[in-house]
Amino acid sequence: MTDRRPVGVSVLRAASPDDTGLLRDLFAESREAELAALPDDGVRELFLSMQWAAQSTQYERLYPEADSLIILSPAPDGGMPVGRLLVHWLPERVRIVDIAVLAAHRNAGHGTAALIELLRRVDADDVPVTLSLLRQNRAAHRLYRHLCFVDAAGSPEDSHLVMRRARQSERSESA
Repeated sequence: MTDRRPVGVSVLRAASPDDTGLLRDLFAESREAELAALPDDGVRELFLSMQWAAQSTQYERLYPEADSLIILSPAPDGGMPVGRLLVHWLPERVRIVDIAVLAAHRNAGHGTAALIELLRRVDADDVPVTLSLLRQNRAAHRLYRHLCFVDAAGSPEDSHLVMRRARQSERSESA
């Protein structure tokens, strides 16, 4: 089968134990505000280690079969790791558990390209996709709406919003 990805976009590969540092860095960047409020480096490191372990354990418990994928920047040598995508495949749907791109590589299209690649795979299986995002993350909300996700659950008081992308056959019928 021919690779149909546009030239110059990010690609995905399976995460390996060698990616632990990248994954921890991504987690740390997502906690910068909390870390900044702590008094010293020792306390910050302890907090980060505990929170990282808790999140890792929770993901393994809730999504034991999830695919942990690394987002690579485009490059002739296969690309540099710039982010992660955690995807839980179920027979009746796919859940995007987590997506993150290193701050230095944001707004360059890596996350969007990774999502498009994932959604092409999902469309081939004709299953819906769900995800959850922080309600105040307006940029992510716009991106997901652009990728055919709609608000599916959550009240204005909730901190998170659930979004759903219909299966390919449902989107084709309504077009």
